[in-house]
Amino acid sequence: MTKEKKYWRSRRSASVLAKHPSSSEVIWIDVQKDAFIGPNIDRELTRLPGLLAWYISLRDVAEDAYREAMFEEHCAEEDIYGEVRAGRKTKGTETEMKMAVRQHPRMREAFRKRMDAEKMFRDLKSACEVIGEKKWVLSSIVRLRTMEYGARDGL
Repeated sequence: MTKEKKYWRSRRSASVLAKHPSSSEVIWIDVQKDAFIGPNIDRELTRLPGLLAWYISLRDVAEDAYREAMFEEHCAEEDIYGEVRAGRKTKGTETEMKMAVRQHPRMREAFRKRMDAEKMFRDLKSACEVIGEKKWVLSSIVRLRTMEYGARDGL
């Protein structure tokens, strides 16, 4: 085996963080392990619908968390803007007030939560695409094996 093949054989993708749909606790999932197609095609075909449903539910939970984080960030921005505006003794420019809002610790925390939720959503959206590709690969394998054994459409 060449050096290049050894490198790719040991290459592993990072795990993805996700919120469990029923308990809402954060879990790690291994997309590469779930996307792997083993030698038992029947087992893979049996497992695929449940796997796809699991990843879609994880993606939906992540999307809801992302939308909630966006809403919380917007609300925090509005609240802090009102506090900054009311707390000013001298009249400042709009840019100064916006900078004060952006530098507020609550605003930074809301921004960080939104960014984390967005990353989780993007990662799980990609994971759903990977599992969807597994579906197409498995259907191609089944089609090729059917042709190999001489079965025809409609029989």
